[in-house]
Amino acid sequence: MFKKSIPFALILLLLLSNVFSFAETTSENTWLETNATEAVFTDVNEGDWYYEAVMTMNRYGIISGYGDGTFKPLDAVSREEFALMMVVALKLELKDTTSSFADVSSDDWASPYIETAKNYITGYKINDKYYYKPTQDAEREDMAVALIRALGKSTGDDSLEALNDYADKDKISRNLYEYVASAIYNNLMIGYEENGIKLFKPTATLKRAEAASLLLSVLKEEKIVFDVEEKVVMGDSDFLLELTVVEGGVKLNWNYETDKAVSGYKVVASKSNENPIYPTDGYAKYIQSNSTTIYNGDSYNNGDFQKFEPGEEYYFSITALAGDEKISSNVIRAMMPAAISTEGRTPVVSVSQLEDGILVQWNEISTQGLRGYKIVASKSNPNPVYSEDGYAFWITDLSVRSKEIYVDANYNGGDLGGKFIAGENYYISVTAVYGDAKVPGNAILITMPE
Repeated sequence: MFKKSIPFALILLLLLSNVFSFAETTSENTWLETNATEAVFTDVNEGDWYYEAVMTMNRYGIISGYGDGTFKPLDAVSREEFALMMVVALKLELKDTTSSFADVSSDDWASPYIETAKNYITGYKINDKYYYKPTQDAEREDMAVALIRALGKSTGDDSLEALNDYADKDKISRNLYEYVASAIYNNLMIGYEENGIKLFKPTATLKRAEAASLLLSVLKEEKIVFDVEEKVVMGDSDFLLELTVVEGGVKLNWNYETDKAVSGYKVVASKSNENPIYPTDGYAKYIQSNSTTIYNGDSYNNGDFQKFEPGEEYYFSITALAGDEKISSNVIRAMMPAAISTEGRTPVVSVSQLEDGILVQWNEISTQGLRGYKIVASKSNPNPVYSEDGYAFWITDLSVRSKEIYVDANYNGGDLGGKFIAGENYYISVTAVYGDAKVPGNAILITMPE
C-alpha cells in the first residue's frame, strides 16, 4: 500500500478491531476458540501499521505466532499456508476429498484445506494436469483473487481502468488481470509508490503482516454492509429447509431452486429470534453444499448464544448469499438432543520415544460411523482435543492405529507454532472422528528427543 495511506488504514483498523466476535472452523462441524489471553510478540509493536491486524488474526487462530514468541511479520506466506488461512478466515467447512492436484498428496496435511479453498485460490495447469505448488510463496495477485471471490465483488470492464496508472500492470498473470483490477477498483488493495511511479507488484511475495491486514478487510466488509442490507421475506417456498434430529445434534438439509448465482450458505440460529437471518443474528457455518450437521458443543458466532447446548431449543434457518442479496429459508424450531454416548469409542493412547521422534499408538475402537483419527498435541493444554487444539495428522485408514511423529513435523493450528521442536514437552492425544461426534482419548506428556 502507499506509504501516505498507512495512517488512515491504521486508524480504520483501530476503529473496527473491537467489533469482531469470531470463532473459526478448521474441519467439519467443529470450531476453534479464541485465545484466552492476548499474545505478546517480540517483533510486533503497537506503533506498527499492521499491529491490530496481526493481533486480530492471531486472536482468532487465523494466523498464529511461533513458539519463540515472534510473529515474523515480514516472513513469506506459503501457498499451502494461504489455503489454510482462507479456510479459517471464511469459516469454510473442511472437505476431506481426493486431491485435485498432481503435486499434492491426499494424505498431505494441507490437502483438505487446498481442496476446500479451491474457489478462492489459484493453481497451475501444465499438460492438462493441475498443480498447486504448495510450498512456493503466495503472491500478491493470489490475494487479489481471494479477496474478490470472498467478498463477491464483480470483475469486468468497469474496473479495468483502475490499472492504467500502474507501471507494472503487464506483469499480472493473464487469467488474474481482472481480479487485480477489481481489487484496486474496490480499494481492497492498492500498491506501492516508488520515485513517483505506481507499482502493484503482482508477483511480490505475500508477507504475513500483509496477509493479516488484507484478510481483516474480509471481516470488516461483513460489518460495513450491516446497515445497508436488503431485507427479504422469510419462508420463501422455493427455499425449503428440513431438519432431522440425529445422535448428538441436528442434521439440516435444504433445497433452493433459483437462477441466481449462489456463492454459499450461512447456517443461522437463535434462541430468542423466531426469524433469524444472517448477518443480524450471526451464523454457525459458511458452507457451499446443501447439507450439514450441527452438534452439541459447536460454537456460534455473533448471535445471542455462544455454543449449542443439549436440551436447549433453537430457531434454525439458512441464508443464501446471491451476490449482494441475502435470501432466507423457512425457520424450524428444534431442541438439541442429549449428549452422545462415547462407550466403546474412546481411544486409549500410549506414546513412546524414538531416536528422533515419538511413536503414538492407540487401541481398537468401534468403527461404526468412524471416519478417521486426528493426532492432536498441545504445549499448554493437558487434555488436547481436535479441533480446538489443531492436529498433526488426519488418518482415514481405520486399520492404522499408530503414527510416528518426528522433530520439525508440521502442526496445524493449536499452540505449537507450526511444528514440533526438539527438546519441547507436548501433551499428545488422539481424537476419534465419527459422523456424529469427536471423541478424544487420554493424553500423554512427552518430550520430543533432541
